[in-house]
Parts: sequence; structure tokens; C-alpha cells
Amino acid sequence: AFVVGSFMRWTRADTGYRRFKTAYIETGKGSGKSPIGAGLGLYFLTADGGKGVEAYCAAVTREQAGIAFRDAVRMVDASPALTARLLKSGNRSVFNLANMATGSFFRPVSSEGRALDGKRVAFALLDEIHEHPTDTVVEKITAGIKALRQPLICEITNSGYDRTSICFQHHEYSVKVVSTHDSIIDDEWFAYVCALDEGEDPFVNKDCWIKANPSLEVTIRSDYLEKQIREARGMPSKESIVRRLNFCEWVDAANPWISGDLWRSCEKEFDLSELEGEPCFGGLDLSGAKDLSVLSLCWPRPGGLFDIAT
Repeated sequence: AFVVGSFMRWTRADTGYRRFKTAYIETGKGSGKSPIGAGLGLYFLTADGGKGVEAYCAAVTREQAGIAFRDAVRMVDASPALTARLLKSGNRSVFNLANMATGSFFRPVSSEGRALDGKRVAFALLDEIHEHPTDTVVEKITAGIKALRQPLICEITNSGYDRTSICFQHHEYSVKVVSTHDSIIDDEWFAYVCALDEGEDPFVNKDCWIKANPSLEVTIRSDYLEKQIREARGMPSKESIVRRLNFCEWVDAANPWISGDLWRSCEKEFDLSELEGEPCFGGLDLSGAKDLSVLSLCWPRPGGLFDIAT
């Protein structure tokens, strides 16, 4: 109610149009983000008052774009009122919902082929931004809103691990927009970023779970989160996924061999000159087009320990 009420009903005093053009929503997996986005698409299709409305579920792949759109189709099937107003198109699966009375439609699109070009976007749901390898979908969809008075781009996502991605850029920007410590003022950017406070560990303290899961015990239950943590403790390679998807923690890698905290606990400063003349082994990883070149040096030490410099 807070999220949708804020960016849909907060209007400008001078024009009467909606204040926000972009809504960035980052919560734990299972919080109901996709159904909310599907409902918004149907609202724009039937109740926003426009004619010739173009509404989209946009993602990198057709499969991902279809997830939230299928929620919209299920909502139509469950509502006699929507069924009477909207026309479904498709053979084996529905790929378009049309409001023939207003010449409007709602459909899934992806970056596969040229499906994102030439859009006149009144509403777009950008699903799982953390899975976007480039900014192509975001930039092309954003380019399609320029001629409209009150369009909305709704970005919904879990937390990710790639800190060079468009998702992390929008995550950081959102945090700065709502922070009292940063000077970024963007009155058209709505940000709802769920996160734990610094130092909180959801594997130790379940009281913090609701901070990353605002609909806890409604769309996602505590016993499910307990199961995820139990499995992560038994399978350390799963810990990164659980922290990222279920507790909105930006992690160091998708499936790390060891945790970032454990790795950082081994860091120390030492004088390389003290190791002069000691046996040393080197490993060199040369870069390709976008990678980094790295040289690592390893000195075996007494007691089965190693000094490593990179």
C-alpha cells in the first residue's frame, strides 16, 4: 500500500500529473513484486484514463519477461470484469492483452532481436534488474517515455553481486536519493530499498528478517527462510544465494567457494622486503578484452601457512 500509493497517487501541485517517473523496488525474493507489477500493468491498460496506452513487461529474455505477464493473465482469468473488457491474443500461451475500446495493450518484450526499439511507453515493468548483464533494456525502455506526461517505469529486483551492473548503479543511486547524508535530489525517482542494518546477520538474528522481507508471514513465511538458512549452513556454496535473494545483501560473487568475510579476515600488512631471498611461487592471469591482468605471489611459511601478495 505504501509503495504503490506513493508513486501512483503523489502528484505535482503545478501540473496535477504524477510526480514519479521511475520506481526502484528492491526486496527479498517472494515479497510479491511481480504480482504488484502485473496489477500495475492492468491498471494502466484499463483505468489510467489514457488512449493508445502501451504497457510492457520488459526483461533480457522472453522467458523472464513472461513471468510477471503470466500473473497479469491469471488476474484477468480470475476476474469476470477484466475478462469482459480485455481481449487475449495467443495460441499456446497468451502474449498480448488488449483494451479494444481505448486502443491500448499490455505485452511482454525482451532484448532478444529488436523488440525494444520504437516503443511509446506509458508503463513498463522491468523485472529482475539484477540479472541484466547490460543497460540495454533499461536505456531503450527509458527512451520510450520522453513524449508522455506521466509515464512510469517500475524496476523490481532482488539484490545482486555484480557491482558494475546497471542494477547496482540504480541501487546506489536510490540509496543516495533517500539518504539524508547525500545531496542527490531527484523528485521523479521513487526508491524503496529493503536492507539490513550494518552488522546484522540474518543467520544469527531472525528479528531482522522483516527488514528485507516487508511482507513476511503474508507472501513469504518464516519457516521457508529457516529452511533456506539450514540448507546454507549445510552447503556453504548456497550461503551467498540465500543472503542475496532472501535477505537483500549485495554479495561478492554468485557462488563463492568461501565467504567474503572469511577471506577478508586473513588480510594483513607485511613488508615484502622481509621475504627477499625466500622461495616464492607466482601465478599470472592475463586479461582479455574486458578483464583485468593479475599477478599473485605466494611464499610458503613455517607451520603450513602462506604469505600471499596480489
